[in-house]
Amino acid sequence: MSKASSRGKNEPLRPVDVPQSDSLPTIRAVVAVADKANRSVGAISGIIGVSDRHVRYRLQSARILGLVDRDRVLTARGKALLATAPGSDAERALLAVAMKNSLVVSHLFPNLLTVASVDLESMANAISASTGLSHSTAHRRARVLRSWRRQLKLDGKVKA
Repeated sequence: MSKASSRGKNEPLRPVDVPQSDSLPTIRAVVAVADKANRSVGAISGIIGVSDRHVRYRLQSARILGLVDRDRVLTARGKALLATAPGSDAERALLAVAMKNSLVVSHLFPNLLTVASVDLESMANAISASTGLSHSTAHRRARVLRSWRRQLKLDGKVKA
């Protein structure tokens, strides 16, 4: 297994396995410049104009999606993402597969992209129980997953 997906389905979720960055386009922006910036948080921050903290959130989300590995090196999926046009059906399809395959979604919410609606409270409870995150933090992370879900919808259906 690659460094991006070296954890198995039977391992417990950790807080770092649940994303904090709401915007898939901003995650893509970090992935796009990671190599140019020698994978340095400070350099990425300078290039895209956001704080180091927000770069780390986006890199964490990129790792969760399998776009970069733990060393911030682009994976095959990350390279495939950058080969798609931003906002395209191909980009959404690739990100939908990445989301389905992420540990948090595959462990806790395998039908997240196909159900008619999501219950944030239930999602927060599951995240909190699985990771030990406080309920308020788990609720915030559940909103991130809901945001990703909304961004991947086309005409009410996920393209995957």
